[in-house]
Formats: sequence, C-alpha cells, structure tokens
Amino acid sequence: MATLLTKRRHIYFNIKIKWIHLKLKIIVITLNAGITRQLFLKRCVLLSL
Repeated sequence: MATLLTKRRHIYFNIKIKWIHLKLKIIVITLNAGITRQLFLKRCVLLSL
C-alpha cells in the first residue's frame, strides 16, 4: 500500500517537474522571439531613416 502511494507520488512529481520545465522553455522561447523581433524592427526603422 505504502509503496503504491509513493510510486504514484513519484510519477506525479516527475510529471510536475517536466511540466514546469516545458513552461519555462516556452516562456524563454517567447521572450527570445519578442526580443529578436524588437531588435529586427529597430534595425529596419534605422535603415529606413
């Protein structure tokens, strides 16, 4: 009984950690995309001037 509970908790914990990692990865990717887009737009504006 105890082993089943611990196993279940372990699986849940692993899933939670993976989910957090995914969320962080997505946030980082979106931030990087936003920053690169801003830089690109600034460069385009400077070139057009």
